[in-house]
Amino acid sequence: MRQKTVSLEAAIAMCCEETSPVGVEKIKVESSVGRICGQDIFSPVDVPGFVRSRVDGYAVTRVDLEKSAKGEDLRLQVEDAIAAGNDRDIALTPGKCVKVMTGAALPQEAAAVVKQEDVQVDSERVIVGKGISHGENMETAGSIIAEGEKIAGKGQVIGPEEIERLSSAGCVEIAAYRPPRVYIVNTGSELVLPGNLLKKGEIYLSNRGLLISKLYSAGCKPLTGKGAVEDDIAVISAAIEEGLELSDMVIVSGGSSYGDYDMVLSVLENINADLLFTGIEIRPGSTSKAAVKNGRLIINLPGNPRGGELLFDVLLLPIINRLKGLKEYENRWFDIKLGRPVPGTAASRILCQAELVEEDAVLAARPLFKKEPFTGIKKMVLDIKKGQGNKGDIVKGMIL
Repeated sequence: MRQKTVSLEAAIAMCCEETSPVGVEKIKVESSVGRICGQDIFSPVDVPGFVRSRVDGYAVTRVDLEKSAKGEDLRLQVEDAIAAGNDRDIALTPGKCVKVMTGAALPQEAAAVVKQEDVQVDSERVIVGKGISHGENMETAGSIIAEGEKIAGKGQVIGPEEIERLSSAGCVEIAAYRPPRVYIVNTGSELVLPGNLLKKGEIYLSNRGLLISKLYSAGCKPLTGKGAVEDDIAVISAAIEEGLELSDMVIVSGGSSYGDYDMVLSVLENINADLLFTGIEIRPGSTSKAAVKNGRLIINLPGNPRGGELLFDVLLLPIINRLKGLKEYENRWFDIKLGRPVPGTAASRILCQAELVEEDAVLAARPLFKKEPFTGIKKMVLDIKKGQGNKGDIVKGMIL
């Protein structure tokens, strides 16, 4: 099989080109937080659907407003009171006012609402001693959301604000992309599931839990087999084929290198998958691979947990976001100063875990090395180009 090593950007682009958003399903608006909207949604109604009061106060007529504008104190008789939700039609005439509560529908003749704290109450009359403007403390129909206004967009993450707007427009259900199903294949004859006794030469399988948790956090539905599969071409082939049947994408962890027991490249050839690339010009991940079969993507990551986690955040997340139907699925990199050096980076491009810190009132990226705990403001990943790595260098960073 022909070897093909590509840049990180090319690897992401090639995989995203082979990836399409999964199908949509109807879900309740109230349980849609974090989901990706599957269609543009337009409000079927005006919000509010009537003219209402913004405050507790007194509704007054245009005629009385004009008197107030001339500097006259208004002494108005309280005609009635309207609470929020009251649908009574009350006529309002000059010289009179209606007491209204916040959110109450206003009489047709109302031209403004005076806050209750801005009047004096004298028996059944109120005294308005300050000039008020036309439309003051009133909300017109459609002033919050107009009928036909887009309230959620296709490919948009639904958050609490969107749920409130959808609910205020009377929406009960929306079409949302379903969570992608991602199948995990862990390879390695030495790997044993936690909870079992270890024999000499065996280690516990930690990558499975790592990938499951990362997939859940990314809004996916992770699927797994019974455990790690042994280093055998037929066995690994069967596991990948099963994953292709059950899921929208397959992640193969381990077996990506070129040792005697690194068999994934041969497996991809064995199952007649169309190879996209066999390596990426970056560390870790130089032996990562991707292929397509039956319209589904197969990604092979190194088995080292630290490297696998970095590649998940940088390589897999844009692909997963594309699969989820997210409109803005690309990584969001920004320039940031290195707070301390990264040794051994001059010869190649590397990914590095880091934390956002504040140094002398300036934000910087502090690389994290093996076993160092996170103590910063935010977790980050850094993309350090060939020739970079000195303290003070400006590198690319991404908040996780």
